Amino acid sequence: MFTKIIENNFIIDELTDQEIIELRQSSNWKILYFAALKEFKSEDLTFSYLLDLTQAVFDKLLSQTDLEFSRGNTLTEFSEEELDELYEKRPLLVGDEYLNTNWIKTLISSILAVFKDEIENYSGTVESYFASFNSKLKVANRLCFHLVEKSKQDETFAFMVTYSNENSKHIRLEKALSEYKEDKQKLLSLLSPLTKLSKESGFIGSLMENGEIFYPIIIGVKDAYQVLKEIELYHSVGITTRIPNFWKHKSSRISVSAIVGDAERPLLGLTSLLDFRPVIKVGDAELTSDEIDEFLRDTEGLRLIKGNWVEVNHEKLETINWVLNSLAQQEISFGDFLFSSLSKEADKYDVTYKMGTWLSQLCKSLANPSLLKDIPLPSNFVATLRTYQRQGYNYLTNMYKLGLGACLADDMGLGKTIQVIALIGSLLEAKAGPVLIVVPTSLVGNWVNEFNKFLPGTDITLFVESSKKANALEINQGVNITTYSLVSKVTAFKTTTFDFLVIDEAQAIKNMTGQNKAVNALKTNHRLALTGTPIENNLGDLYSIFSFLNPGMLGSKKEFASISKQMSEQKSYSKLREAIRPFILRRMKSDKSIVKDLPEKIVVKEYPVLTSYQRELYQKTVDQVSEAIEKVDGIARRGLVLNTIMKLKQICNHPSQYSGVEEYKIEQSGKFELLKELTSKIFACHDRVLIFTQFTEIIPAIKELLESVVKAKGLVLTGSTKASQRNEIVKEFNGEKYVPFLILSLKAGGVGLNLTSANNVIHFDRWWNPAVENQATDRAFRIGQKRDVVVHTFVTSGTIEEKIDELLFHKQSLSDEILSSDTEDVKLSELSNKEFIDLIRLGGLYK
Repeated sequence: MFTKIIENNFIIDELTDQEIIELRQSSNWKILYFAALKEFKSEDLTFSYLLDLTQAVFDKLLSQTDLEFSRGNTLTEFSEEELDELYEKRPLLVGDEYLNTNWIKTLISSILAVFKDEIENYSGTVESYFASFNSKLKVANRLCFHLVEKSKQDETFAFMVTYSNENSKHIRLEKALSEYKEDKQKLLSLLSPLTKLSKESGFIGSLMENGEIFYPIIIGVKDAYQVLKEIELYHSVGITTRIPNFWKHKSSRISVSAIVGDAERPLLGLTSLLDFRPVIKVGDAELTSDEIDEFLRDTEGLRLIKGNWVEVNHEKLETINWVLNSLAQQEISFGDFLFSSLSKEADKYDVTYKMGTWLSQLCKSLANPSLLKDIPLPSNFVATLRTYQRQGYNYLTNMYKLGLGACLADDMGLGKTIQVIALIGSLLEAKAGPVLIVVPTSLVGNWVNEFNKFLPGTDITLFVESSKKANALEINQGVNITTYSLVSKVTAFKTTTFDFLVIDEAQAIKNMTGQNKAVNALKTNHRLALTGTPIENNLGDLYSIFSFLNPGMLGSKKEFASISKQMSEQKSYSKLREAIRPFILRRMKSDKSIVKDLPEKIVVKEYPVLTSYQRELYQKTVDQVSEAIEKVDGIARRGLVLNTIMKLKQICNHPSQYSGVEEYKIEQSGKFELLKELTSKIFACHDRVLIFTQFTEIIPAIKELLESVVKAKGLVLTGSTKASQRNEIVKEFNGEKYVPFLILSLKAGGVGLNLTSANNVIHFDRWWNPAVENQATDRAFRIGQKRDVVVHTFVTSGTIEEKIDELLFHKQSLSDEILSSDTEDVKLSELSNKEFIDLIRLGGLYK
């Protein structure tokens, strides 16, 4: 199952439960409604949270004493305080940026609308309606107990019983005596829960016996305490209650708070020691141990302490004294503080770990980088950072200085790499020590090109080929780049302590895989993880990344599993969110603060690297043409040039396209590896993508690759697609049901199509005519598109593709001379032999 919060709604897909699948044609709210009714369990954290919200709506609905009368017209309201509480309990959600209390209000009104529609078409009672789905769901009876604080000075409370009828609710019970004067049976039926309750509650029994149950009365603290202790008993017979807030809220009970980090101290990693001050609190007021001893000598019950009504329970107070003595240390490490705030012991003994003044301000600024002061950029950094990127650089630099591992999880297309390169530039200027960047093989070219572009002259050593070649290299005191597959195979990595270790596409180390162990075994002073894939919906992935970034912060794997289980049972993840918040920086293209800083189209060049097999074929082709071109001229030479260009394009795409072999192995093509890596992130966000290619013969292989990644079917549209089919394909792709991708031949996809459901475009190969490519891109970016479109252009590093790309975008006047407006290759044949061979010769990474 996959669930994602979106604006005023949510996406649900990849359903496996048959009962839920049968509801697929219904609205999402209806699916959620019936799933909650049937107590459906989901491992998907986002859907599980939505089920909890829906259950809260049911609980509120079923507690309405007039529900049988009002049916679908009942007024079910949540206070702002209740909405805030539901929001704070949320887990780490996919689409969290869209969730707020207004979104929860939308859910509440949508679920109630489904209930209203259902009950209007149901002839039986509300009780029988809910019972037909779930026998545990009970409609409250018509009675409600009210307990209200009367006077603090006199220490008195008011108690009253009300009932509901078809005209109104919360009518004083005494009115029932006159309403049912002529129908004793109805009166007895109304009072039957009280009769049952009087056998188990001495307080209610006495009121029934003397008749005071029918009238508002003033009671003392002792009776009020008895009422509060019996709340669950009242609920068990279907009586709802309205009680003072102090009893509902933990903050008004005596508890221990551990205040950590009041005083400013040098912070360098999780082992840094912070000041530690345990205090006993009731509300916002602090109590002394002498006062606790005095309460222990007093009788149990409600007490008015420093303006707050508090339950004095000797067993709890003795536990508090024990906890206070056990927390008597003067200092605690930052890491122990974070773990302790999550631990089961904290809940068991009702201990709240809180940040002191200085630590709170520090973590607040890390969680909101706009509060951080600007840090100078390196002198040789040749780019202008957008506002949010500059804030990201400030954040990363601060985390480095603090010795804390950080996760930069910005949305795809927002430029994570450039922010990291800016930080690395600063480290290189300071001669901090060797930097190691671990990346998927498909992203090596991207990193090298980004360094060349933004930090020119950077000394880079590439440990990216075979382990034999990699082991022949020495560690560079500047930048070293390697791949996940080689981390464990390079001897020098095992003997080097790097100053800074960066892992890109950090989801590669999820779970305890070999890659996870190899990366965690590296010795380093500072760590950074980059990911554009949501890790929010899987606590296991979150743990894997944090065990790399800040080992021990979330405890052992067994301890974290126990903590996760407890959070799930309590249906609250607020403590985890608070603990990890300073360590993850995630900005989304949908953020209002980001949108104003973005261009309408985000164009990202992706630089796949030739595999060894591709390089061999490419070099062989260049060698052959270098010799052959000297022996021909005229039409024969022109034919040789155009044929060579076609061959090199095919080799850059996939060797099998060049050779005509039907089997397309992913590992044989840098573009296929990059396409797999890139689309896995797009599909993980449940986004849609258009893939353009000028070669129809490669489309089946691309389709097979994508379907293996997303485990779902996609669509294809080419020049041979009939006009009637084109409209159906467009309609299906833009429809409500998730269709992950549409592959189009470049010319067929360039005209007359509106494909605004896609917010990603991939140009798999180049047409070398910007106008044609832009026209294709505009299939996604046009009127009706509500989200930013990210355009990924594949440019194979070091090949003719990269050299033509440089001509197109850096030497426009020269490119106009070389390239024709309607055909891309014709004028290339007019280059001299030397110019042509220089154009197609391998360069860049392959020198």
